[in-house]
Order: sequence, then C-alpha cells, then structure tokens
Amino acid sequence: TEAGSPYNISGSVLINYNATLSIEPGVLVVGDRFGEGDPTLEVEGKLHITGTNNNFVEVRSLGIVTIAPNAVIDISYAELSGPANSQQRNIAAREGKVAIRDSRFIAGDGYAPTGITIYERLVEASIERNFFSLGSFRGQKNRFYGFLELNGNMWGDIYIRNNYFQALGTDSRNAIWIEDVIDK
Repeated sequence: TEAGSPYNISGSVLINYNATLSIEPGVLVVGDRFGEGDPTLEVEGKLHITGTNNNFVEVRSLGIVTIAPNAVIDISYAELSGPANSQQRNIAAREGKVAIRDSRFIAGDGYAPTGITIYERLVEASIERNFFSLGSFRGQKNRFYGFLELNGNMWGDIYIRNNYFQALGTDSRNAIWIEDVIDK
C-alpha cells in the first residue's frame, strides 16, 4: 500500500509459483544497489504493478525477471528507472507472459541502462503505449544499450505497439535492438 511506502529491496526477492504480489498506485519500491547482490524481483508466480493515470507506481534501481514458464508480469502506469547494474534491465522477460502498458522507462543516474529485454522462451508479450527516455551513461558518451531488446529465436506472440522513444544524447541507434530473431 502507499501508506507503507517506500519499500526497500536488497538482494533477490522471489515471488513463488502460485503466489501473487500486487503493488498499488502511489507506492515507491527502491532497490538497494549498494547492498549484497543485485536488487531483483524474481517472478515464478504473478506480479501486478498497477498505478493510475494520476498516481503512478515508482520502481527505482530494481530488476524484475521472469524465471518460470507460468510467470506473469502485468504492469500499467508505472515509472521504472535505473536498474542496479550495467548488466541488468528493468525487466528481463525470460519465460511466461508479460504485459507492460502506459508506463515510463526513465534513464537512471548513469550507472545502468533502462528498459526491457525479451528472451526467446517468452510465451507472450504485449508492450504498448510506453515512454522510453534514453540517455548517455557515465564513461560511455552517446551510447545506448537495447532499451527494447528482442533476443533469440522468438516462438511466442510478441506485440509491440505505440511506444515512444526519446533520445537525450546524440546517438539513438540502439533504442530498439533485435538480435538473432528468426521469423516463425
């Protein structure tokens, strides 16, 4: 609830199979990137992050990863910024189903990229009406990493519609990165 906010996460937190975590409008979730391990929500069950048009959920310095075939991530009206390290995205959709709508991905404090990676085992993804603010990172002027990255042989249904990418540096060539994707 918003009343108990902010929620601080250090290390990995597992959302077990058959469990559901719901995060309500106005909540702030912050990953402790200086603690032990990378702050990560590992999803085997269901994660619902649901803000409203006037009251977004804020998620800072935290990675969210699906790790099971039945995992579900459903996000709407959230602002996600700066995952914990340069190898982590805000969302790494490895398996299961992912729906991300009406949300904002804001470049963090310069340590890590911001965005979504969809891997080959994903069964279903819908990425719609999101705003991606891209920027240069410390020590890597004018370089972006895959803010919306498709990686591997896709065999699920992937829908990417009506997203907006705003480049803050001089080079936005990698706003969408597609690697080794083969048509079904």
